Amino acid sequence: MLEQIAAANGTDKFQHGYCPYYERHFGYIKDDSLRLLEVGVQFGFSLKTWADWMPNAQIVGVDIYDVMTTRPERTELVVSDVKAYTPDEPFDIIIDDGSHTASDMVAAYHRLWPFVKSGGWYVIEDLETQWEPAYEGAQEGSEARSLLYGLLDDAIREHAHEIVEFHAYRQIVFVNKR
Repeated sequence: MLEQIAAANGTDKFQHGYCPYYERHFGYIKDDSLRLLEVGVQFGFSLKTWADWMPNAQIVGVDIYDVMTTRPERTELVVSDVKAYTPDEPFDIIIDDGSHTASDMVAAYHRLWPFVKSGGWYVIEDLETQWEPAYEGAQEGSEARSLLYGLLDDAIREHAHEIVEFHAYRQIVFVNKR
């Protein structure tokens, strides 16, 4: 179902093949109080997708530019650099689909992780860039890759601190907060 909605709305989440993973992790969530934040919304296609797929959710997008060509109902756009953004309350789901540069991914995670509710999820998309020099990547990876290894370490420890689940797929990870 999400694939059809994403394709109809023109989001690249369909083209990257992320929809089955989102359905696996969030397909059961249809709560009126659900709050979702996406970093990097560009034209608004993914916000429209989330609004259509999660009809009761409150959806917030953060982007440094306001170039949205669609203004979906029940969505809010905050024009800000994520490093300067402070949410007014926690979110159930935070998705980083921002610049894809290593330092921005790490900064976004450190800025926003405290605003993920207990039991909530933090998602990072487009991780293939972490080996590309244009995105601060290198043959051995990047500082974002190092962050992910640290999150995985926390998830698999007997006495995990904050991470209870870590799911890695092609180009995308899902991190579940204790």
